[in-house]
Amino acid sequence: MTHKNHARKRTDGMVALAFLLPLLAGLGVFYFYAFVKNIYYSFTNLGSFGKATFTGLENYLRLFSDPKFYRSLGNTLRYVVIAVPAVVVLSTLNAYLLSRLRILSGVFRTLLFLPAVTMPAAIGILWRWLFNYKFGLINALLGK
Repeated sequence: MTHKNHARKRTDGMVALAFLLPLLAGLGVFYFYAFVKNIYYSFTNLGSFGKATFTGLENYLRLFSDPKFYRSLGNTLRYVVIAVPAVVVLSTLNAYLLSRLRILSGVFRTLLFLPAVTMPAAIGILWRWLFNYKFGLINALLGK
């Protein structure tokens, strides 16, 4: 690699970092703030109007003494151990078979991708109906 190519790659990396840094800083601040606030709230009893009274470890003691917590933890672990690997294996097998398939591959790819397209379209149609100026539910509620 020549010196010119190395300098160009370094400059490109710095430009990319300059564009990404504000985004990463903003996301970091918001995520960090939410994380710290959740830690704080876990040590309080939060009232209905946002008034928090400090309870210390009482919430954690109640959590770890509740049998429902261990049941839900077991259900989550069972899901992670069974469902996640099954989805990964079936998806990989599906992708492999679709890549090897010559006949009707476009049809099968379309059928696999169709739910990803139809759901946002259906939601868009639903919102359009809700905000319709003649018979929309939102406008009817706001008009009363």
